[in-house]
Amino acid sequence: MLVASCFAGVTQAENLRCGNQLVTQGQTRLEVRAKCGDPGDIAHSTLVRSSGLDRRNNLRRAVRSVEETVIVEAEDWIYNFGPHRLMCRLRFVNGILESVQTMGYGFNY
Repeated sequence: MLVASCFAGVTQAENLRCGNQLVTQGQTRLEVRAKCGDPGDIAHSTLVRSSGLDRRNNLRRAVRSVEETVIVEAEDWIYNFGPHRLMCRLRFVNGILESVQTMGYGFNY
């Protein structure tokens, strides 16, 4: 049986422990799957984000900020560890773990 828990706050955590393996932000889906196994559910979505870019004007040597809209692919993985543990939602953006969020208590299938 997979032993796991989400760390830290009530709704937001930065890490997930699967057995004796620690999953942290910045890891890939492959790394997380190797440590925790397959999630109970995967939801795909598209996020629209804005990013600020600095553009340098060569004639005036001035720097100005430019806002740019970026569309990124996201996946939310849900791990259900049963009724005595909190479930966890892992958000991957462009294949990299961005956040780990604790949810309510899990349930038996």
